Amino acid sequence: MSFDRLRGIVAAMFLAGFVGIWVWIAVKLLRFHPTNETPQLVLSTAFATVSGALSGTVGAGTAAVLGIKIQEYKPNNPTMAARVRAATKASPLLVAGILAYLIIGALLIYAWLAKDAASPDVVQSFAIGSLGWMGGAFVAVFAAQSS
Repeated sequence: MSFDRLRGIVAAMFLAGFVGIWVWIAVKLLRFHPTNETPQLVLSTAFATVSGALSGTVGAGTAAVLGIKIQEYKPNNPTMAARVRAATKASPLLVAGILAYLIIGALLIYAWLAKDAASPDVVQSFAIGSLGWMGGAFVAVFAAQSS
C-alpha cells in the first residue's frame, strides 16, 4: 500500500468521523425537548471538544487544501474558475470534504435556528463558523468569475 493511499484512507476516516458525530448531534438536538430541569442539550466536555476539533479541522483543511491546489494549477489554467475545476478533478476527497462541510454546516445552522435556546455552545460555534465558511465560498465565486 502506498503512502498516498494510506493518507487518503486516514483522511476519509477523519471525514467520516466528522459527518457521523455532527449528524448525531443534529439529530439529538432536533429531537431534544427542553424542560425546566434541562433547558439545554448537554454534551459531555469530551464530546464537545472532539466535535469542535473535527469541525475546525475539516473547515480549515478544506479551505487550505483547495487554496493550495488552486495555486498548483495556476500555470496551466489562466482563470480562477479553471484552476478550481482542475483542483477538484484531481482530488475527489477534497470535493467530498467540501460537500460534507457544506451539508453538515447547513444542517447544524438549521438545527441551531430550530432549537436556539436548547443548543449547546459547540453547536452555536460550529453553525457560526460554517456560516462564515459558506460566506467565503460565496465571495470566492465572484473572485473566480472576475479573474
